[in-house]
Amino acid sequence: MHGSVLEMKLEIQEKMRQLLDSKGESWLVAAMVESSIGYYSPNMAKNRIKSILQDGRWFAERTMCCFANTTDELDFDVRCFEGLEKNIPEKAKILIKSCDAAKDCTDFAINGMISCAYPTMLS
Repeated sequence: MHGSVLEMKLEIQEKMRQLLDSKGESWLVAAMVESSIGYYSPNMAKNRIKSILQDGRWFAERTMCCFANTTDELDFDVRCFEGLEKNIPEKAKILIKSCDAAKDCTDFAINGMISCAYPTMLS
């Protein structure tokens, strides 16, 4: 059980820093896109990471609908992507490369296309 909202924000920020230090931003963006089945576009995932680091924002629509908290969401994303790396390493590499190329794109139409097409684009 979490303590205060401030403690929860600090815990989530620390978890995000640890993930970025151990996995890197490109890996984490790809993990968030993959495990959300395209709910997050690469740019949305990058912005979610940024919002967690800047203000400890511990909630988002996906978090509230599918998980108890951001920590559980991030744990799920990491487990899913580590499984993909183990079982289909080429897909994981392509996804990291593709998400890295698209994570700075702010064009809404392109991000929407990536999100909507994600479930089938790398099949």
